[in-house]
Amino acid sequence: MKKIVFLALWLFLLAFSMTSFYVAYSAFTTDRDKKIAQNLATILMAIPERKVVILPYPELMLFKVRKGGEFYMSANAIKPVDLSRYEGVVKKVGALEVEVYIKRATLDDFLIFLVSNPVFGALLAFTFVIYISFFYLTVNEFREVRVLKPSAPKRELNKEEILKPLKALRLLLKTQRILKEESISKANELLDDVLRKLENK
Repeated sequence: MKKIVFLALWLFLLAFSMTSFYVAYSAFTTDRDKKIAQNLATILMAIPERKVVILPYPELMLFKVRKGGEFYMSANAIKPVDLSRYEGVVKKVGALEVEVYIKRATLDDFLIFLVSNPVFGALLAFTFVIYISFFYLTVNEFREVRVLKPSAPKRELNKEEILKPLKALRLLLKTQRILKEESISKANELLDDVLRKLENK
């Protein structure tokens, strides 16, 4: 029964952990998409009045647009950028060439999101604490069960199995006592005979 209870609790904990992670990661991707959308809106409103556009979230994307001999770009695209961390799209339509690069989501980005959003960070931290605590409880519980469990199953002895050795022991003790008394008696007889012979001699 105890194993069934622990199994049910483990399944609940697994479902709770996966749900917590899904909720937190969904919030992370939604927040990221909103920021990218704000960047794109800023670009659409700035071009063609400004050739260099300052994005509200420059860490997420950069862009370059070439139209004939004119260039439009985000401020973070002016200096050299390591494009291996980005997913890029390049489109050409006549004289218009557009390059848009979106930064790949990383574990560091997700952790920063959790720190800056305590609700989701606390949810995952709480889940982690429960997981570790329950794991420790399970290990201790079944370790105690293994220690307390007898090494061999108990077997009930019937009356005959107990009486037979006791009867044999009683017979042995009686026989030993009889033999001992006979030996002492015989030794006394021999000693008496020797003494009589010596006295008569």
